[in-house]
Amino acid sequence: SNITICFLVLILHYINCKTFNYGAGLFPFERKFERYEFESAQEIKSIAENSFNRFILTEDGAIYSQGIDNDVGQLGNGIFGVVTAGAEDLFRVVHAQFWLPPPMFIHLAQYNIRETVAAITNNGELYLWGKGAVGLFEKPSEYAVEFKLSNVTSVATSNQKVIFAVSNKTMLYGWGPDIILYQNRTCNSSNLCLLYEFKNMEIVTIMWYESNNLFIEPILFILVNNGSLYILKET
Repeated sequence: SNITICFLVLILHYINCKTFNYGAGLFPFERKFERYEFESAQEIKSIAENSFNRFILTEDGAIYSQGIDNDVGQLGNGIFGVVTAGAEDLFRVVHAQFWLPPPMFIHLAQYNIRETVAAITNNGELYLWGKGAVGLFEKPSEYAVEFKLSNVTSVATSNQKVIFAVSNKTMLYGWGPDIILYQNRTCNSSNLCLLYEFKNMEIVTIMWYESNNLFIEPILFILVNNGSLYILKET
């Protein structure tokens, strides 16, 4: 009926206004920030969260965990062991093969709908650990190297079970169960796929964006060194 059509138009108009009409691309962020005094002399390089914990990566390659699930589950059911860091219930992963450089972790991110944490190193190795790592990837332990690339400079993850990584500043790779959602890919036996190679330009950084608004599809933003911004969408 005409009333139903008008109602739907009003809803779409409201969603559009709430989503886009804040001017200059700025969006209000209503969530309150919390302050944590991190008692470490090391610079914080990356932060990620999953269902229960916040993970903090410092410049010396150490990974700290803060949350309600520090000693079971999210850190591998005690495989790594933890010690208190003396600040805000922070814990340090002490499994030497996992955090000591080399290699050095350069990025942390949630993966597999927040059940698993992914960490990638400066020599291109991707590690996974957490509740989702064993069942999803069929590994004998709760952490494992899933792929290796050279000179990784940027990483992004999606809740659709895809990890994106930039190699040698020009090549964009994707890996994970849902990589089939992306066309024009060249994949190896480990399902690691080259999605795109940039010519005569370098990738500065990549970022995954996913809105709660059902009318906005998930997008991978790709910023290159000539100032251009590219987007990658699912097919």
